[in-house]
Amino acid sequence: MEKPNGDVKEQILKAATRLFSDKGYEGAKMNEIAQSAGVNKALIYYYFPSKQSVLDCILDNFFDEIVDMGIGFIQKSITRLIEEGRLDILPDRMRFTTMDDLREFKKMLYEYYRDAMRHFLDRRGVLRIVLAEALRSGEQHDALFRFFTLSESNKKNPFYVAVYNADPDISYSKPAIFRKFFFSLLPMVNFAVFYDDYKAISGMNDEEMHKAYLNSLESLYAGNYVGQDIIIDVKGGADLATGTGGGGTTSNPSV
Repeated sequence: MEKPNGDVKEQILKAATRLFSDKGYEGAKMNEIAQSAGVNKALIYYYFPSKQSVLDCILDNFFDEIVDMGIGFIQKSITRLIEEGRLDILPDRMRFTTMDDLREFKKMLYEYYRDAMRHFLDRRGVLRIVLAEALRSGEQHDALFRFFTLSESNKKNPFYVAVYNADPDISYSKPAIFRKFFFSLLPMVNFAVFYDDYKAISGMNDEEMHKAYLNSLESLYAGNYVGQDIIIDVKGGADLATGTGGGGTTSNPSV
């Protein structure tokens, strides 16, 4: 058997991601994963006791990456601006001390969404698996709803905890969480999953697709900016660290 190392494990996970994405979890066989990874099947079982554990690792790694990215954005933008006295979180809005502070946040927010878009596109094979798993009754049937956890107002949500530690006024209303999941997170997933298909039938190139996506986000959030405030929830609690929220037509442009 080949000598185990981290690179081999990564090869196995990449091969499994391709096969699960193309053939589905049930359709992909361990022999095929081994062949695609360029290793023998015994080596796969050194790292993973079962095919299910391979899938679990792929999805755990993906959501860990999302959390790391989101926490990084919160720390360098929301937390820093609060600590510097340049941002205050109120029950229904983010209030910036000056227009320059607001403009700085908007610039960081745009860069975050751009990076998140690129990351989702890089991992669109994993996202195809997430959607497929949501439609079958396997152990990862609820994988898609792990995004929901990142919208909740409790200590299970690392985004919530990160903002709460900086300003405990943060809270999420149930309508805000609902809108976040169905009208922000799922569209982001769909954009990545169906990116190649839409690109093919629309005739748009990568630059046009990326620009259209980011411009759509800017248009969606344009009505949230009122003076030096970003409205985050007109009816109910704030939905800050997870992305969208608000009553009426408002939604929150954050993590």
